Amino acid sequence: MRQAAADALCGTDEDVVTFLRTGWDTAERRETRDGVTDLSTNSPYASVRTAAATALAGDDRTVSDFYTTGQYTAGAVDMEVEASKLVNAGGPEVQAAAKVALAGHAAALHDFIAVGQYMADRKDQLAATHVAQVTGLIAQADAISATARSNAWPSSQAAFAANGAADKAQDAANRAGDSAREASGYARDADASADQAQLSGPLRLHLVGVQGHALPGGAEHFACVPMAARRAPCTLRRDGMRSQRSRQRNGVAPELEPNSCPGHGDQDRSPSLCRPS
Repeated sequence: MRQAAADALCGTDEDVVTFLRTGWDTAERRETRDGVTDLSTNSPYASVRTAAATALAGDDRTVSDFYTTGQYTAGAVDMEVEASKLVNAGGPEVQAAAKVALAGHAAALHDFIAVGQYMADRKDQLAATHVAQVTGLIAQADAISATARSNAWPSSQAAFAANGAADKAQDAANRAGDSAREASGYARDADASADQAQLSGPLRLHLVGVQGHALPGGAEHFACVPMAARRAPCTLRRDGMRSQRSRQRNGVAPELEPNSCPGHGDQDRSPSLCRPS
């Protein structure tokens, strides 16, 4: 559709009028048929591929109806099976979202399978990261406390020994050893929690285009990058530009290249990272 509109704009006034009267409809029907053709070969569900091939044998109205609603109905059974598996195997957020999708209409179920399950899984991973971080902090505090107790017992042991209380001195020595072992255990727990937090992030959100769901930019996979990470290069660029302009006025530094990011290599010179926010 966009290409047809662009071609019309590059033509004469008559070409533009023709597009507005009939050309847009022709372009839309062709685009819809292309989408159904793609479903007939690339859909992950055999039921959708079969139904799409059947729809392509019909007229434009049949193709349009299938693309608008029929594809969701055709793949409903397969998607219900997949959502049911997530109810049993997913995290709390995934399970809740899967139950809502199963109770809704076919289009909502399709959206959950195509996108929603990954968004819900990201929430589960964020929660797991938070729990692991808090658990690690608690373990660190316990380790510090146990270390302090371990360090305190030797002085008690020395005092008891000086007063001839051998039994109490031995008990203090034993308690010092116990506290040292506790501190070591808490330290291991803290390390394990840190490892778990690292496994839970950074988080990636994989949006896989299925069932004719066109994803932005034509890509099949997207990384969910934290907002701070996306803004950092832009902040560096703005700060660097201010510093360079100030120095340039004093005749110290050359002017920056328009698309360069201070502190970043050529691989970081992308509009998505360097565009001021």
